[in-house]
Amino acid sequence: MTKNWILDELFDVWKDVDATSNFVTDGIIDEGLYEDAKLKILFVMKEPNDPNGTGWDFREHFRNNNLGVFGKTLAVWAHGILNKDLNGDFPTWEEYAYEEAYHSLRHTAFMNVKKTGGKGFSNALEMIEYTKKHFENIRTEIDIIDPKLIITGFSWPNLRDAVFPDVVHKDWLNTGYNVFWNMDRSDRIILDFYHPSSRIPETVSYVMLEKMIKLIGI
Repeated sequence: MTKNWILDELFDVWKDVDATSNFVTDGIIDEGLYEDAKLKILFVMKEPNDPNGTGWDFREHFRNNNLGVFGKTLAVWAHGILNKDLNGDFPTWEEYAYEEAYHSLRHTAFMNVKKTGGKGFSNALEMIEYTKKHFENIRTEIDIIDPKLIITGFSWPNLRDAVFPDVVHKDWLNTGYNVFWNMDRSDRIILDFYHPSSRIPETVSYVMLEKMIKLIGI
């Protein structure tokens, strides 16, 4: 029984509660590679951009190399973390090849908090209410994936607190760069980072992520 099989069972229950056909599933992109990864990484975002309400599977989407700017940024971040040297330095921007970054992404997992599609922007109140309604499912998905490092792109501290209310440090730790991190009760590190589609230049977010990983000491 694989983790993705267990996730699909969870999604069947989740869909019934949502009572919608435009349910976008996610999870472990390539389970074999994920289990072999030197560090198990889970990217957690707010909601899928699915304005047509078609419903699909992010795992299949990424396995088929349908990355776009959003997915490419995740791939580069994954490549940096999984290929850092003993000093914690990421490969330089010029050193990676797209195929290598894509392969690194396949070693990770990805999920959205909200499974029904948005329209390119998120509503804070709607996201909080959805999180409260589906909290047990959201946390169960994280537990099934069982990462060591969780990187979020929430933008809103109240959403971060709603998804992770049981953190070790009551006040999230500031890295000194207005990027915050914490740990949950299962010793998972949670880094509340930028959204991959933010307007920050991709080279800047790459270098900033390198600095954050060094500061946290992963």
